[in-house]
Amino acid sequence: MPVSVSDRLQDLIEAADDIFRFLGDLDLDAFRSNSLVAAAVERKFISIGEALNALSQRHPDIAARFAALGPIVGFRNILVHRYREVDAEEVFKIARIDLMDLRATALAILAELGPR
Repeated sequence: MPVSVSDRLQDLIEAADDIFRFLGDLDLDAFRSNSLVAAAVERKFISIGEALNALSQRHPDIAARFAALGPIVGFRNILVHRYREVDAEEVFKIARIDLMDLRATALAILAELGPR
């Protein structure tokens, strides 16, 4: 059965919530020194990138509502294919600054779609 738009949006929201929980009150130095948290956060960003990439392929009108669509999908590609180039400070910045907007956009679209 194909994965629905709502499912993809829910995947994004849940991954974002996990990232927020994993980071807790860690600062950048604590994040850099905790490879377990860093790996978990990166894995969740891969899920977010996958969800947005799938939306862009099957529902480009919905995906276009995410201002950071291209950069987040590109970020996912770096995490998966060019993992040696991953910068902990960039991961931390995206998690602390940009992720809330992605989550808010997903929640707004999900609310517009209504109950499943």
